[in-house]
Amino acid sequence: GADNNGGALSAFFVKSVEEIPYNISIIQISKPLPSAAAEAPTPAPSQQNLTAIMSRHGCKVFADTLSASPDAMSTFSDNVNGGLTVFCPMDDAFKVVTIN
Repeated sequence: GADNNGGALSAFFVKSVEEIPYNISIIQISKPLPSAAAEAPTPAPSQQNLTAIMSRHGCKVFADTLSASPDAMSTFSDNVNGGLTVFCPMDDAFKVVTIN
């Protein structure tokens, strides 16, 4: 039981969900066990420089174009925290094609 309630057990075993001997056992209990450690705030996710990530993975031309356009960069920045999917063309897509 939790230390903050004198070790009293307020939940009981319901069933085994998954067992992998000597590695892990997942069980279902009747209700959550409160814990001050579990309620502690978690650190915020680290900030990522998405244009730098794009550049490292073959989308440098697109990332540079995005960075050079204030309107595009503003739209990108305003939406990235709410969830954003970016399909960026690889650098090869920007190569000039010569037709003879």
